[in-house]
Amino acid sequence: MADICPFRGVHYNQRLVKDLSRVLCSPSDIITPKLQQELYRRSEYNFVRLDACLEAADDKCEDSKWQRAAATMEDWLDKGILQIDEVPAIYLHDYYFTYLGKEYMRRGIIAIVRLEGWDRMVIRRHENIIPELKKARLCQLRNMKANTSPLLALFKDRKGCVSSLLSTEKLGKPMISLSSNAGVRHKFWSITDPKLISQIRSSLAEEPLYIADGHHRYDSALTLQAERYASCPSASKDDAFNFVMMTLSSVLDSGLIVRPFHRLVRGIPESVLSGLLTKLRTFFEVEEWPLDMPHVWQKVDSLLTSRDPDKPDEVAMVLFGLASDRLFVLRVRDFAPAISVMPASQSETYKRLDVSVAEHIIIEKLLQITGSRKGKLLAFSNERADAVKKVLKHEYQLVLLLKATRMEQIINIADRGETMPEKSTRFYPKAPTGFVFYRLV
Repeated sequence: MADICPFRGVHYNQRLVKDLSRVLCSPSDIITPKLQQELYRRSEYNFVRLDACLEAADDKCEDSKWQRAAATMEDWLDKGILQIDEVPAIYLHDYYFTYLGKEYMRRGIIAIVRLEGWDRMVIRRHENIIPELKKARLCQLRNMKANTSPLLALFKDRKGCVSSLLSTEKLGKPMISLSSNAGVRHKFWSITDPKLISQIRSSLAEEPLYIADGHHRYDSALTLQAERYASCPSASKDDAFNFVMMTLSSVLDSGLIVRPFHRLVRGIPESVLSGLLTKLRTFFEVEEWPLDMPHVWQKVDSLLTSRDPDKPDEVAMVLFGLASDRLFVLRVRDFAPAISVMPASQSETYKRLDVSVAEHIIIEKLLQITGSRKGKLLAFSNERADAVKKVLKHEYQLVLLLKATRMEQIINIADRGETMPEKSTRFYPKAPTGFVFYRLV
């Protein structure tokens, strides 16, 4: 179903850039202004200059910084800081990291994949897209003419064919082997053997691909493709703009960790807040946990990260901010009333998601935050402590702390052609950018 291809990757010339740890950077969507400045100082060749370019005081529009990034890319190519592989390759990235005291390894196959319209269900999505984020991604893509970072997509390796092909003993010495003091390690191979590439392509072509992280980048690539064909209808179907760079991982990979996006809200009138608890009891069993209760935050974390084996589908979340001295644990009492206020077009599976309940019942119905107001009043955070701190500092009035969506729920929603509310999942951790990228020229 999916057309996975090798490509001539662009990467740092390790003869000139001796220490890759100084030039790799975090993905642009998690780079804070402070980190951005730090990365600029770390090295004159840090990848942040391409993937998360600083704005300048005299920039006339959003295009300006990306035109500057494109010029920087060409300059680095001219100087040999970046080099382009002569032979098309599929790249293999083993990413070792520690999470909650345990070491994990996530394996990713980096390739380019032929763009397919959402309706064809070859590439499947599970989240809604935020128009402002897509606009920013599209601006970068138009000016850079490159995929500077791969999106993350998942595949079902039902027969274990792909994993059996990629025995590291067969691949030999990696082109990159990198370790950090924080216990993070990377191994990176370039696969150029035509026979092995053909076997990988054949094995991956049997299944659809599920976008885990990168919905906006994929949709931007589709828009760019449409623009190119509109300006040149005779363009070849194998032109570079028909493909997008992806990191492909098995849905069974033990290093695939899904975390939630907690919901922060502000701008709620006092008249709405004062009646909120009573209205919540219509849909939820409400349990109050005093903040001075022993180990209260450990109990919150346990509630959000574990599921009762006797109630695997229980929807439970924690509300903070409605009172200064307590938390409110919300558990759906009866799904019938909850489902009755959900969008009629959505499936039962969708309506029983924690994030759907939070979105449609609490945010839209009870807090009355809908339409364009969401962009102004709603924010997202992956970190429970950070989200709570924002409420304590009165930056937001409330935070809804959610459980992570399970992998089987993500696949189920995608297979149905449905999409969850925006910012429903966060696949952790995001791999650094700068190992390899794809030029559309």
